[in-house]
Amino acid sequence: MVLLKEVAEILEKSYPLSYACSWDNVGLIIGNRDKTVNKVLVALDFDIEVAKEAKKAGAQLIITHHPILFSPVNKINSDTPEGRSILFLIENGIALYSAHTNLDCAPGGINDFLVELYGFKNMRHTDVEPDKTYGLGRISDLERPMTLKELSLHIAKKLNLSYINYIGRDDAIIKTAFTCSGSGASLISPEKDADVFITGDIKYSGARDFHQQGLNVIYVGHFETEIHAMKLFEKTLSVLNVEIIKSTSNKNIVKTQEL
Repeated sequence: MVLLKEVAEILEKSYPLSYACSWDNVGLIIGNRDKTVNKVLVALDFDIEVAKEAKKAGAQLIITHHPILFSPVNKINSDTPEGRSILFLIENGIALYSAHTNLDCAPGGINDFLVELYGFKNMRHTDVEPDKTYGLGRISDLERPMTLKELSLHIAKKLNLSYINYIGRDDAIIKTAFTCSGSGASLISPEKDADVFITGDIKYSGARDFHQQGLNVIYVGHFETEIHAMKLFEKTLSVLNVEIIKSTSNKNIVKTQEL
């Protein structure tokens, strides 16, 4: 049993709030830092189902990768799904903490995790904001050159996927890769020193643009690249005397039907 502020301190030692992008909302979003915690529910997203799951499990704290309340809020009431979720937390004394782009950017965070999972080497940080230490993107070398089709199948296997989306020639030779979890489409650029760009999701119009620029892009799904945040939270908090529960209600809302 620990205090909530002790949980926050451990997370922020590994994933400092200062590493987050300027537009982000990270840290303790709802709750009292002096609250006692013995059970923590970790999830990718927060919604009413995750809140109810935390209550049922007896968790005093929810830790998510994706935050809520990005924009200034004038009202919190039961008229909106977000408002109902927030009220549920407050009424049941459950706190909410989020580590978002600070988890993406930090050494040992989600993008480093993906680079290691894919088996890449010689990782370099890219897309560092002014006055920031680390950036969202990673550029790495493949262990050996692969064709785009081979690499796409390799990524699908590493993420345990039964499908893969990619843009480019099947036989394009890939030696260096750009990696960014989630919505990394805005970081894709022909000016970057990468043979392929691997991210979570892109818009169709963006895909057309990338194709016309002759870029190789692998996009595997936002959820699929960032659900691994739960593993990182669990590992980081293992030094504390708290029970960590991985959410089972936080599932991918985009369904894939194999024919």
